[in-house]
Amino acid sequence: MLNEKKNFVIGIGQAGISLCHAYNQKYGNSFNGINNNALYISTAIEDNSEINSRNLVLIGKEGSGKKYSKGKSIWEENIDILNDKILRAIPEDIDKIIIFASVGGGSGSSSLSFITKILSEKYHHIIVCPVLTFNFENLPFSTNEIQCLETLNQEVTSLATIYPLYNSKYENESLDKINDIFIKEVHTLLNINNLHNPNLYTPISLDKLEAESVLFSKGFLLFIKEVDFENKIKLDFGSFSEVKNIILLQNINEYKSKNGVLKYSEELIQNVKKISNRVKNARVLYGIIRSNQISENNCLIASGFNIESYINKKKRQAAGKVTNYTTKRKPNKVLKGRDKIKFDV
Repeated sequence: MLNEKKNFVIGIGQAGISLCHAYNQKYGNSFNGINNNALYISTAIEDNSEINSRNLVLIGKEGSGKKYSKGKSIWEENIDILNDKILRAIPEDIDKIIIFASVGGGSGSSSLSFITKILSEKYHHIIVCPVLTFNFENLPFSTNEIQCLETLNQEVTSLATIYPLYNSKYENESLDKINDIFIKEVHTLLNINNLHNPNLYTPISLDKLEAESVLFSKGFLLFIKEVDFENKIKLDFGSFSEVKNIILLQNINEYKSKNGVLKYSEELIQNVKKISNRVKNARVLYGIIRSNQISENNCLIASGFNIESYINKKKRQAAGKVTNYTTKRKPNKVLKGRDKIKFDV
Protein backbone atom coordinates (compact mmCIF):
# COMPACT_ATOMS: atom_id res chain seq x y z
CA MET A 1 0.00 0.00 0.00
CA LEU A 2 1.44 3.40 -0.98
CA ASN A 3 1.85 6.05 1.72
CA GLU A 4 1.10 3.47 4.40
CA LYS A 5 1.67 4.74 7.92
CA LYS A 6 3.83 2.51 10.10
CA ASN A 7 4.24 2.37 13.84
CA PHE A 8 7.13 0.62 15.54
CA VAL A 9 6.43 -0.79 19.01
CA ILE A 10 9.19 -1.58 21.54
CA GLY A 11 8.71 -3.55 24.76
CA ILE A 12 11.42 -3.51 27.45
CA GLY A 13 11.56 -5.94 30.37
CA GLN A 14 8.92 -8.47 31.34
CA ALA A 15 5.94 -6.10 31.67
CA GLY A 16 6.96 -4.01 28.66
CA ILE A 17 7.33 -7.10 26.48
CA SER A 18 3.90 -8.34 27.56
CA LEU A 19 2.25 -5.01 26.69
CA CYS A 20 4.13 -4.69 23.40
CA HIS A 21 3.11 -8.21 22.39
CA ALA A 22 -0.54 -7.60 23.33
CA TYR A 23 -0.59 -4.26 21.46
CA ASN A 24 0.85 -5.78 18.32
CA GLN A 25 -1.44 -8.81 18.49
CA LYS A 26 -4.54 -6.61 18.73
CA TYR A 27 -3.70 -3.67 16.50
CA GLY A 28 -0.95 -4.78 14.12
CA ASN A 29 -2.00 -4.49 10.48
CA SER A 30 -5.60 -3.93 11.47
CA PHE A 31 -6.39 -0.23 11.68
CA ASN A 32 -6.66 2.40 8.95
CA GLY A 33 -3.64 1.17 7.01
CA ILE A 34 -1.35 1.40 10.04
CA ASN A 35 1.16 -1.41 10.23
CA ASN A 36 2.85 -2.15 13.56
CA ASN A 37 6.32 -3.66 13.77
CA ALA A 38 7.63 -4.89 17.12
CA LEU A 39 10.93 -5.28 18.94
CA TYR A 40 11.41 -6.85 22.38
CA ILE A 41 14.37 -5.90 24.58
CA SER A 42 15.29 -7.91 27.65
CA THR A 43 18.06 -8.61 30.13
CA ALA A 44 16.64 -12.01 31.15
CA ILE A 45 15.89 -15.10 29.09
CA GLU A 46 12.71 -15.92 31.05
CA ASP A 47 11.02 -12.66 29.93
CA ASN A 48 10.66 -13.95 26.38
CA SER A 49 8.50 -17.06 26.46
CA GLU A 50 5.69 -15.74 24.25
CA ILE A 51 7.61 -13.95 21.51
CA ASN A 52 9.45 -14.76 18.32
CA SER A 53 13.22 -14.68 18.84
CA ARG A 54 13.61 -12.91 15.50
CA ASN A 55 12.22 -9.78 17.19
CA LEU A 56 14.29 -10.11 20.36
CA VAL A 57 17.30 -8.14 21.56
CA LEU A 58 18.76 -9.95 24.58
CA ILE A 59 21.29 -7.92 26.57
CA GLY A 60 22.73 -10.22 29.22
CA LYS A 61 20.93 -13.32 30.48
CA GLU A 62 20.39 -13.06 34.22
CA GLY A 63 18.35 -9.86 34.38
CA SER A 64 18.70 -6.84 36.62
CA GLY A 65 17.43 -8.43 39.82
CA LYS A 66 14.72 -5.71 40.02
CA LYS A 67 17.49 -3.17 40.71
CA TYR A 68 17.64 0.16 38.88
CA SER A 69 21.41 0.48 39.41
CA LYS A 70 22.14 -2.98 38.00
CA GLY A 71 19.90 -2.38 35.01
CA LYS A 72 21.58 0.96 34.36
CA SER A 73 25.02 -0.73 34.44
CA ILE A 74 23.85 -3.34 31.91
CA TRP A 75 22.65 -0.67 29.46
CA GLU A 76 25.80 1.45 29.94
CA GLU A 77 28.11 -1.50 29.33
CA ASN A 78 26.24 -2.51 26.18
CA ILE A 79 25.27 0.88 24.75
CA ASP A 80 27.01 0.36 21.41
CA ILE A 81 25.45 -3.07 20.88
CA LEU A 82 22.05 -1.73 21.91
CA ASN A 83 22.37 1.24 19.57
CA ASP A 84 23.30 -0.94 16.62
CA LYS A 85 20.62 -3.60 17.17
CA ILE A 86 17.76 -1.16 17.72
CA LEU A 87 18.47 1.05 14.73
CA ARG A 88 19.04 -1.97 12.49
CA ALA A 89 15.70 -3.46 13.55
CA ILE A 90 13.60 -0.41 12.68
CA PRO A 91 12.53 -0.34 9.01
CA GLU A 92 12.33 2.80 6.89
CA ASP A 93 9.26 5.07 6.76
CA ILE A 94 8.28 4.66 10.40
CA ASP A 95 5.72 7.24 11.49
CA LYS A 96 5.74 6.75 15.28
CA ILE A 97 7.71 4.72 17.81
CA ILE A 98 5.88 3.52 20.92
CA ILE A 99 7.85 2.26 23.95
CA PHE A 100 6.35 0.18 26.78
CA ALA A 101 8.22 -0.51 30.04
CA SER A 102 7.40 -0.89 33.71
CA VAL A 103 9.09 1.60 36.03
CA GLY A 104 8.95 -0.81 38.98
CA GLY A 105 11.36 -3.38 37.58
CA GLY A 106 15.08 -2.90 37.16
CA SER A 107 15.37 -3.39 33.39
CA GLY A 108 12.42 -1.24 32.37
CA SER A 109 12.98 1.61 34.80
CA SER A 110 16.66 2.01 33.95
CA SER A 111 16.29 1.65 30.18
CA LEU A 112 13.84 4.34 29.13
CA SER A 113 16.25 7.29 28.98
CA PHE A 114 18.90 5.20 27.17
CA ILE A 115 16.50 3.88 24.54
CA THR A 116 14.82 7.25 23.98
CA LYS A 117 18.15 9.03 23.48
CA ILE A 118 19.20 6.46 20.89
CA LEU A 119 15.93 6.85 18.99
CA SER A 120 15.73 10.65 19.24
CA GLU A 121 18.80 11.08 17.03
CA LYS A 122 16.76 9.81 14.08
CA TYR A 123 13.05 9.88 14.97
CA HIS A 124 10.77 12.75 16.02
CA HIS A 125 7.53 11.03 17.08
CA ILE A 126 8.52 8.92 20.09
CA ILE A 127 5.84 7.99 22.62
CA VAL A 128 7.21 6.64 25.92
CA CYS A 129 4.61 4.69 27.95
CA PRO A 130 6.01 3.99 31.45
CA VAL A 131 3.79 1.70 33.53
CA LEU A 132 3.65 3.15 37.05
CA THR A 133 3.66 0.96 40.15
CA PHE A 134 0.69 -0.14 42.23
CA ASN A 135 0.32 1.74 45.51
CA PHE A 136 0.73 -1.49 47.47
CA GLU A 137 4.09 -2.46 45.95
CA ASN A 138 7.07 -2.52 48.30
CA LEU A 139 10.01 -0.17 48.68
CA PRO A 140 12.43 -1.48 45.99
CA PHE A 141 9.74 -1.05 43.29
CA SER A 142 8.92 2.44 44.56
CA THR A 143 12.58 3.51 44.51
CA ASN A 144 12.94 2.21 40.94
CA GLU A 145 9.90 4.26 39.94
CA ILE A 146 11.20 7.43 41.57
CA GLN A 147 14.64 7.15 39.94
CA CYS A 148 13.08 6.45 36.55
CA LEU A 149 10.61 9.35 36.70
CA GLU A 150 13.29 11.77 37.87
CA THR A 151 15.48 10.76 34.94
CA LEU A 152 12.59 11.10 32.48
CA ASN A 153 11.72 14.51 33.90
CA GLN A 154 15.32 15.73 33.61
CA GLU A 155 16.50 14.09 30.38
CA VAL A 156 13.60 12.93 28.22
CA THR A 157 10.91 15.63 28.33
CA SER A 158 12.61 17.48 25.47
CA LEU A 159 12.95 14.34 23.35
CA ALA A 160 9.64 12.47 23.49
CA THR A 161 5.98 12.43 24.44
CA ILE A 162 5.66 10.66 27.80
CA TYR A 163 2.30 9.06 28.52
CA PRO A 164 2.29 7.31 31.93
CA LEU A 165 0.02 4.30 32.46
CA TYR A 166 -1.53 4.15 35.94
CA ASN A 167 -1.73 0.69 37.46
CA SER A 168 -3.26 2.04 40.68
CA LYS A 169 -6.46 3.06 38.89
CA TYR A 170 -7.20 -0.60 38.24
CA GLU A 171 -5.94 -2.42 41.35
CA ASN A 172 -9.04 -4.67 41.45
CA GLU A 173 -8.60 -5.86 37.86
CA SER A 174 -6.57 -8.82 36.59
CA LEU A 175 -3.23 -8.10 34.89
CA ASP A 176 -4.61 -9.24 31.52
CA LYS A 177 -7.53 -6.82 31.91
CA ILE A 178 -5.18 -3.98 32.87
CA ASN A 179 -2.98 -4.68 29.84
CA ASP A 180 -6.06 -4.60 27.61
CA ILE A 181 -7.11 -1.25 29.10
CA PHE A 182 -3.64 0.21 28.61
CA ILE A 183 -3.19 -0.80 24.99
CA LYS A 184 -6.67 0.47 24.16
CA GLU A 185 -5.85 3.81 25.83
CA VAL A 186 -2.62 4.19 23.87
CA HIS A 187 -4.25 3.15 20.62
CA THR A 188 -7.16 5.58 21.09
CA LEU A 189 -4.86 8.43 22.08
CA LEU A 190 -2.54 8.01 19.10
CA ASN A 191 -5.39 7.61 16.62
CA ILE A 192 -7.87 10.26 17.77
CA ASN A 193 -7.69 11.99 14.39
CA ASN A 194 -8.30 8.74 12.52
CA LEU A 195 -11.26 7.55 14.60
CA HIS A 196 -13.56 10.32 13.38
CA ASN A 197 -15.97 9.54 10.53
CA PRO A 198 -15.66 12.60 8.24
CA ASN A 199 -18.79 11.69 6.29
CA LEU A 200 -21.11 12.44 9.22
CA TYR A 201 -22.52 15.82 10.23
CA THR A 202 -20.03 17.55 12.56
CA PRO A 203 -20.75 21.19 13.49
CA ILE A 204 -17.51 21.58 15.51
CA SER A 205 -14.52 19.88 13.95
CA LEU A 206 -11.12 19.39 15.55
CA ASP A 207 -8.24 20.76 13.50
CA LYS A 208 -6.04 17.72 12.81
CA LEU A 209 -2.74 19.58 12.56
CA GLU A 210 -3.33 21.45 15.81
CA ALA A 211 -4.37 18.22 17.52
CA GLU A 212 -1.18 16.51 16.33
CA SER A 213 0.88 19.35 17.78
CA VAL A 214 -0.59 18.58 21.21
CA LEU A 215 -0.69 14.78 20.98
CA PHE A 216 2.98 14.64 20.02
CA SER A 217 4.28 17.63 21.94
CA LYS A 218 7.38 16.85 23.97
CA GLY A 219 6.94 16.18 27.68
CA PHE A 220 4.29 14.55 29.84
CA LEU A 221 0.77 13.93 28.55
CA LEU A 222 -2.48 13.10 30.38
CA PHE A 223 -5.50 11.37 28.88
CA ILE A 224 -8.66 11.55 31.02
CA LYS A 225 -11.63 9.54 29.85
CA GLU A 226 -15.23 10.37 30.76
CA VAL A 227 -14.67 13.71 32.45
CA ASP A 228 -17.23 14.67 35.12
CA PHE A 229 -17.68 18.40 34.59
CA GLU A 230 -20.16 18.68 37.46
CA ASN A 231 -17.37 18.07 39.97
CA LYS A 232 -13.81 19.31 40.36
CA ILE A 233 -11.54 17.65 37.83
CA LYS A 234 -8.42 16.16 39.39
CA LEU A 235 -5.25 15.55 37.42
CA ASP A 236 -3.19 12.45 38.16
CA PHE A 237 -0.14 14.66 38.43
CA GLY A 238 0.59 18.33 38.04
CA SER A 239 -2.06 21.04 38.19
CA PHE A 240 -4.16 22.98 35.70
CA SER A 241 -2.04 26.06 36.38
CA GLU A 242 0.92 24.27 34.74
CA VAL A 243 -0.94 22.96 31.68
CA LYS A 244 0.01 24.52 28.35
CA ASN A 245 -2.27 22.61 25.98
CA ILE A 246 -5.69 20.99 26.31
CA ILE A 247 -7.83 19.08 23.85
CA LEU A 248 -11.45 18.56 24.85
CA LEU A 249 -13.37 16.08 22.73
CA GLN A 250 -17.05 15.22 22.67
CA ASN A 251 -17.69 11.79 21.19
CA ILE A 252 -21.06 11.35 19.51
CA ASN A 253 -22.17 7.93 18.36
CA GLU A 254 -22.42 7.61 14.60
CA TYR A 255 -26.13 6.86 14.83
CA LYS A 256 -27.23 10.11 16.51
CA SER A 257 -29.60 12.42 14.61
CA LYS A 258 -28.67 15.95 13.54
CA ASN A 259 -30.70 17.41 16.44
CA GLY A 260 -28.95 15.05 18.83
CA VAL A 261 -25.57 16.19 17.52
CA LEU A 262 -26.51 19.86 18.01
CA LYS A 263 -27.53 19.13 21.62
CA TYR A 264 -24.13 17.58 22.35
CA SER A 265 -22.41 20.49 20.59
CA GLU A 266 -24.01 22.91 23.05
CA GLU A 267 -22.82 20.72 25.92
CA LEU A 268 -19.29 20.78 24.51
CA ILE A 269 -19.24 24.59 24.37
CA GLN A 270 -20.37 24.81 28.01
CA ASN A 271 -17.62 22.37 29.06
CA VAL A 272 -15.02 24.34 27.12
CA LYS A 273 -16.01 27.47 29.09
CA LYS A 274 -15.62 25.58 32.39
CA ILE A 275 -12.16 24.34 31.43
CA SER A 276 -11.04 27.72 30.06
CA ASN A 277 -11.85 29.36 33.40
CA ARG A 278 -9.36 27.00 35.09
CA VAL A 279 -6.52 27.19 32.55
CA LYS A 280 -6.08 30.88 31.87
CA ASN A 281 -2.73 30.51 30.11
CA ALA A 282 -3.34 27.29 28.17
CA ARG A 283 -4.26 26.76 24.56
CA VAL A 284 -7.64 24.99 24.48
CA LEU A 285 -8.61 22.99 21.41
CA TYR A 286 -11.97 21.28 21.13
CA GLY A 287 -14.11 19.38 18.70
CA ILE A 288 -16.59 16.61 18.06
CA ILE A 289 -15.72 13.07 17.08
CA ARG A 290 -18.31 10.90 15.34
CA SER A 291 -17.27 7.34 16.03
CA ASN A 292 -18.62 4.06 17.36
CA GLN A 293 -15.08 2.92 18.19
CA ILE A 294 -14.88 5.03 21.35
CA SER A 295 -17.09 4.05 24.29
CA GLU A 296 -16.60 7.26 26.33
CA ASN A 297 -18.83 10.32 25.81
CA ASN A 298 -15.94 12.73 26.24
CA CYS A 299 -12.25 12.86 26.95
CA LEU A 300 -9.63 15.43 27.91
CA ILE A 301 -6.00 15.46 26.80
CA ALA A 302 -3.55 17.76 28.58
CA SER A 303 0.14 18.42 27.96
CA GLY A 304 2.95 20.77 28.84
CA PHE A 305 3.63 20.33 32.56
CA ASN A 306 6.19 18.59 34.78
CA ILE A 307 5.62 15.84 37.33
CA GLU A 308 7.74 17.07 40.23
CA SER A 309 4.72 17.17 42.56
CA TYR A 310 3.92 13.54 41.70
CA ILE A 311 7.54 12.49 42.27
CA ASN A 312 7.56 14.23 45.66
CA LYS A 313 4.35 12.45 46.62
CA LYS A 314 5.92 9.10 45.67
CA LYS A 315 8.97 9.96 47.78
CA ARG A 316 6.79 10.60 50.80
CA GLN A 317 4.96 7.34 50.24
CA ALA A 318 8.26 5.47 49.82
CA ALA A 319 9.67 7.02 52.99
CA GLY A 320 6.63 5.68 54.81
CA LYS A 321 7.39 2.19 53.50
CA VAL A 322 10.94 2.15 54.87
CA THR A 323 9.88 1.06 58.37
CA ASN A 324 7.76 -1.82 57.10
CA TYR A 325 10.45 -2.93 54.68
CA THR A 326 13.26 -2.88 57.26
CA THR A 327 11.35 -5.24 59.54
CA LYS A 328 11.93 -7.90 56.89
CA ARG A 329 15.36 -6.79 55.64
CA LYS A 330 18.44 -5.43 57.36
CA PRO A 331 18.46 -1.62 57.33
CA ASN A 332 21.78 -1.45 55.48
CA LYS A 333 20.17 -3.29 52.56
CA VAL A 334 17.75 -0.42 52.16
CA LEU A 335 19.72 2.66 53.08
CA LYS A 336 23.25 1.92 51.87
CA GLY A 337 24.94 0.92 48.66
CA ARG A 338 24.40 1.80 45.01
CA ASP A 339 20.60 1.68 45.34
CA LYS A 340 20.45 4.29 48.10
CA ILE A 341 17.72 6.91 47.68
CA LYS A 342 17.83 10.26 49.49
CA PHE A 343 14.17 11.16 49.88
CA ASP A 344 13.70 14.92 49.97
CA VAL A 345 10.68 15.06 52.27
